[in-house]
Amino acid sequence: MLAIFAHSTVYMVETFERLFPTQGWALVNLSYNSKDPFALSLVIGGPTSPLRWLFSRELLDEGMRSEAGRGDVRIAPTDDRRWINFELGGSSGTTLLRGQMFVVTDFLYRTHALVPAGEECRWIDLDHEVAKLT
Repeated sequence: MLAIFAHSTVYMVETFERLFPTQGWALVNLSYNSKDPFALSLVIGGPTSPLRWLFSRELLDEGMRSEAGRGDVRIAPTDDRRWINFELGGSSGTTLLRGQMFVVTDFLYRTHALVPAGEECRWIDLDHEVAKLT
């Protein structure tokens, strides 16, 4: 039996502290769409020069508890669990951002309310995905 779902997106737009390469503030947009239920998108910067990373929701979930990730995206809580660090790499170098844990926790909670962990596959239209390949 095929389940049909109305797809939705969960957003979080927040100012994070930029710790590296320069100190300051960065506008961060985290988003999650049920059409791609395993992935999150993190965008920093404005509409003219945004930088975007895609990574798994599971990585964020793990990074909320302990250091997680390899390669371009690494996530870890601070020792006092009040903040969460995002180390983001790419062709232009590495950026280190710090956001408030409760804000990111709320975002992650809302993604799980939309698509519970373990039910992601139910949200993927395999016929549509296969048709895109042909």
